[in-house]
Amino acid sequence: MTSETQVFPYFRTEVSRPAAADAAASALLAGDSPAVTQLRAQIQRVAPHFRTALLSGEHGCGDLEVARALHRLSPVSGLPLGVLPAAESELRFARLSHGPGRMSVEGMLYLPEAGQLSRGAQNGLLTLLRGTGTFLHTTAQGSMGRSVVRVVAFAGHGLRPLVSAGAFSAELADLLESLRLVLPPLRERAQDLPLLLARVAKTVAEEMHMAPPQFSTGFIEAAQRLTWPGNFAQMQAVLRRLLQGGGSETLQASDLSAALEALAETMTGMTAGPRLVRLEQVAQEHIRAVLIGCGGNKLRAAEVLGISRSTLYRMLETTGYENDWQMAG
Repeated sequence: MTSETQVFPYFRTEVSRPAAADAAASALLAGDSPAVTQLRAQIQRVAPHFRTALLSGEHGCGDLEVARALHRLSPVSGLPLGVLPAAESELRFARLSHGPGRMSVEGMLYLPEAGQLSRGAQNGLLTLLRGTGTFLHTTAQGSMGRSVVRVVAFAGHGLRPLVSAGAFSAELADLLESLRLVLPPLRERAQDLPLLLARVAKTVAEEMHMAPPQFSTGFIEAAQRLTWPGNFAQMQAVLRRLLQGGGSETLQASDLSAALEALAETMTGMTAGPRLVRLEQVAQEHIRAVLIGCGGNKLRAAEVLGISRSTLYRMLETTGYENDWQMAG
């Protein structure tokens, strides 16, 4: 499938061109490993019918590709796929929530940062998914049609830890997690790496207006031994580094090692400037992270933070979620 990305007010839309309804056409979903074969089968089975879906897994495992595949195989495949970052979500939902459970939008909505949605955005999304749960769209013939709203969201560890920490609506989590797809990391797809490296290298080379490289057997074997903690984002960075460096047309295992070392040095040498935010905000972010890590247990979180539970309660009042911290302990 090919697509053009256009920037519209409040959210980005990928305008789909006609393409074969085949989830395997996506480069990052290609391969024969059991993990990706199972994922493709699940996508093909649920895409024509689902209303909401939650994607979970490590970052960089192809969440947007999975959203595209669900869209491509859905009844709204001829309409755009809207991608809505968390930072824009509250304004977007406020603009669209003109009636109970309705909004004027085309196609499918993808939320790549569901865990970061504000309470206002969560309430707006919940309003849209409650009740009639329909939205209006323009059909290919130009008339107005009505479809069941389709929303795909990504949350790496799922939404339950956020619900336990009082930072996410339990009702909205139930709706989004009615269908959950787990994205496999690259380390579980070693047998797919030859194909994936070739496809990702071709894409990176086209972006850089260069010829794609060839890979020696040693390069492939070395790549299959890696754990790839950064998944596809790391693979793209490595291949971009190799192409920038020129060198031989056929890449060797030593080239892979050199690129990984160079990237590691680059990351180590990067010094991030200070975050110019209020100390209160940093404290709130840390408290929330600790609460999530403790599974929502306030007593345990207070012990980790080195403060009393009553002090933690007082600090939670500044988060805006004082009525939502329904946690154990």
